[in-house]
Amino acid sequence: LVRELLTHAMLDSESIGERLRAIEAAGTSDDPQLTEALAVAVENDPNIAVRIEALNALAGKARSPAPSNPALGIRVLGRCCG
Repeated sequence: LVRELLTHAMLDSESIGERLRAIEAAGTSDDPQLTEALAVAVENDPNIAVRIEALNALAGKARSPAPSNPALGIRVLGRCCG
């Protein structure tokens, strides 16, 4: 239930503040579906601040000792930078 609420808030909320709060919460989770939702936010959110926050959350996961999906970071960075 929490995963679904966070995913909905990140991807479907009209409120930028709500999307940012959901991204912050998802950034602390090891749930692969939330990690994927962060990547979707990086690629598709209309607000640059939300995209940057989602990218920062993914970068924080990449710096953790055991990233849940290391290939995801490569995909996001490749899209972002090349």
